[in-house]
Amino acid sequence: PFLTVIDYQEDGTSFTSTFTPKSAFSITDIKYSLADGSGDMPAWLIDNDWHKLVYVAFSSDDAPGVASVCTSGTDCLSLDVNWNATTATQDNKRALLVAAGAETTTVRNNSCSAIAATAQDRTLGTINNYFELDNCDAGDDIFSLDRDGNNFNDQVSVMATSP
Repeated sequence: PFLTVIDYQEDGTSFTSTFTPKSAFSITDIKYSLADGSGDMPAWLIDNDWHKLVYVAFSSDDAPGVASVCTSGTDCLSLDVNWNATTATQDNKRALLVAAGAETTTVRNNSCSAIAATAQDRTLGTINNYFELDNCDAGDDIFSLDRDGNNFNDQVSVMATSP
């Protein structure tokens, strides 16, 4: 089965990307900004701020309107998985979803380095007050899943990998 993402632009144009998800995942007919408040989205989605807690990333080759697929180890997303004090890098991710957990007692700066004696404050609206480690930075294609961390509770789901 394939997953097709269509990005509708305000000018009426759209871009489409299709890929095979690694795990079960489906969203259909989302054609509006999740924060537009026009009533097109379920009220609970906006009322409970779910649109602020979920981050979807895809490789540049898998972006809507691009007809190629990323190449493992070259231009796919990277996921650093820390488990039992060992980190393994998986550099074949075409698309993944990161859902924020509860606020942690450590906030990261814009470089994703821990800031001493701080806690996340989501009223600030910055990505580093929602996500931990490499997930707190929208400026690169590197993400983290830390199964050992005390100050990490992001949920990461890989939606598609490169062959």
